[in-house]
Amino acid sequence: MVTGLYQRMDPHEFTATVADLEIGVTLLNLKGHLTYFNDAAVKIVGASSRREMVGRKFGPETPHDRYVTRDGATLERSECPVCVALTGGGVRSGVFGRLDARSISWQYLTARPRHDAPGALVTFHLIK
Repeated sequence: MVTGLYQRMDPHEFTATVADLEIGVTLLNLKGHLTYFNDAAVKIVGASSRREMVGRKFGPETPHDRYVTRDGATLERSECPVCVALTGGGVRSGVFGRLDARSISWQYLTARPRHDAPGALVTFHLIK
């Protein structure tokens, strides 16, 4: 659903439409910096506001964005779904654990290259 909207709308219409969805929606530029982060994404990652997140680097080289597989193996940069999408490697999705200093949260995450600019569209939600 989100991908279809993204492909049919200009960036301003898209961000206005997904702002209130219950799944996390982010846009990243080619360098992996967040350029858009909806309210659900803020809540899922435990941030205090969108402003806190926009401009932040996303990816496994940052301690707050390490991902693991179901068996606990840490994903290398070349395996990170977001990094694969940023390098034009296509769509990646699956269940990943996101590690932070306090805990691990299991998420279903989809990352795909952006069609309007270099970068990636990432959607995710928590699995309870």
